[in-house]
Amino acid sequence: MRKLKVGLALGGGGARGLAHIGVIRILTANKIPIDIIAGTSMGAVIGAMYALEPDITMVEEKAKELLASDAFKKLHVEFLQQRMEETFIKRVVSHLKQTYLYNLTRTKLSLISQEKADGILNELLPERDISETKIPFAAVATDLTRAEELVFDKGPLRKAVQASMAIAGIFPPLQQEGNWVIDGGIVSIVPVKAAFDMGADMVIAVDVKSRRRLKSKLESGFEIISRANYIRGIVINQGLLEQADIVISPGVKNIHWADFKKLGWLIKKGEQACEAKLQEIKDYIKEKELKTFLKRLFS
Repeated sequence: MRKLKVGLALGGGGARGLAHIGVIRILTANKIPIDIIAGTSMGAVIGAMYALEPDITMVEEKAKELLASDAFKKLHVEFLQQRMEETFIKRVVSHLKQTYLYNLTRTKLSLISQEKADGILNELLPERDISETKIPFAAVATDLTRAEELVFDKGPLRKAVQASMAIAGIFPPLQQEGNWVIDGGIVSIVPVKAAFDMGADMVIAVDVKSRRRLKSKLESGFEIISRANYIRGIVINQGLLEQADIVISPGVKNIHWADFKKLGWLIKKGEQACEAKLQEIKDYIKEKELKTFLKRLFS
């Protein structure tokens, strides 16, 4: 009898995605099977590392080493971090940052060079093919030319992850067959559908999308456009999550995507969120296995 295949859909969210490490640690410690992994952006990074070598302690150690390295510090990602407090000085600084970033992106495809992006990814993943992962894996990206979701479930592993994590304007886009490919979070922030398409019978989704403290007063057309896009993203994300059987939401929503200084705290939040869902997960798997068995028995 074919066993129930459990898929894990790891969502994007930059630094918040480090909480995925904690989720995986609790799942494996409690013998919850992970038969399939689909990842978006940081979810693709963590998912690829674990799928290639299912040792979550090793994944955490590699993440620690990278964040402490000179190569990572030279990215200056903390420059991209913007606080939510509305003091006058911080608003002025925020405006200067936006102006600087805008001017840079007028002349460059991305703020971070291809060389630096490659260097970071090379620290985390060896040169392997997706077919070599010990757990079936796929990374979700966005095809800008065709305006559609692109799922990498074969081919070079680094290339797939690079495409999925290519945040627009920040990391360099991937060129594939004449098309531009970037961050999968635009079309599938939590890749639930991709996990099902890979053959999962049930999917556990891990959502680390941010939640802003919304101001009641909007002062410019730019703020209105930004708010509209944010709301659209929430609605799309909610629709994706409704397709999942179980949703785990670590308490990291207020952390900026570029705040990589809280690795231990983020992992702990992932552990706590998964522990709170453990009984629900175990009960659902038993129920799903029984239904599947009875269906096959009487069909």
